[in-house]
Amino acid sequence: MAVWVSSVLAATGFGALKFGLFTAAVKPEKLGEKGAEKIESLRIRQISVPTFKNGNVHGYVVVRFTALIVTAYSKSLPIKVEDVFVDEAHKAIHAMSADEVTRTSKPDLEKLATLLVERVNTSLNKAVVQRVLIQEIAFVDKKDVRK
Repeated sequence: MAVWVSSVLAATGFGALKFGLFTAAVKPEKLGEKGAEKIESLRIRQISVPTFKNGNVHGYVVVRFTALIVTAYSKSLPIKVEDVFVDEAHKAIHAMSADEVTRTSKPDLEKLATLLVERVNTSLNKAVVQRVLIQEIAFVDKKDVRK
């Protein structure tokens, strides 16, 4: 089942990219001074975060992000931006209640994206991440995971 879910997520993401569903233009004036900063996209590896209900694993949130980062800042750091991003994403998703991430509710994705920008930039002590794009997000119930 997990292989099937991963395959569906990958195909959905590919199809959305192929047909231009994630092509919202990001204008430099929204991200900072026009022409002052070079922005690049950093595709974050897929992560799977367990969710808990009553002390037991309830399921997993499978998510893939892309971060828009300031190139000059990211190259001057002694640590990879992706490593800090994955750490902060795990913490943020883990802190969400199981009810917020299940199939029956709708998580506040804008709130999650904004929170990640703030947390990663705070951890790095620089405004490296300008925006977070959520490419894929899914909840996989524990009973649907093949053992």
